[in-house]
Amino acid sequence: MIACAPSSEQTMNIRFAPVSPGDEVRHLNQKQLARRWGMSHRTLERWRCRGQGPAWLKVGGRVLYRVEDIERYEGAKMAKG
Repeated sequence: MIACAPSSEQTMNIRFAPVSPGDEVRHLNQKQLARRWGMSHRTLERWRCRGQGPAWLKVGGRVLYRVEDIERYEGAKMAKG
């Protein structure tokens, strides 16, 4: 187990959805981001421990990624061929 990873209690049953219909999603949790990128959420935990990956927030024991930070990170990693 990764030493600085949040406990399963902190990551279980967390759902972040728009507040009301029509609102855009502004944050993803680590499992949502892992699904977006097709990787394990454990990889994101390792990256946070090592200071890698996109910027993240810790709010009330929950790790969140702002969509704008995710998109900025993706843009910086874009391969130029």
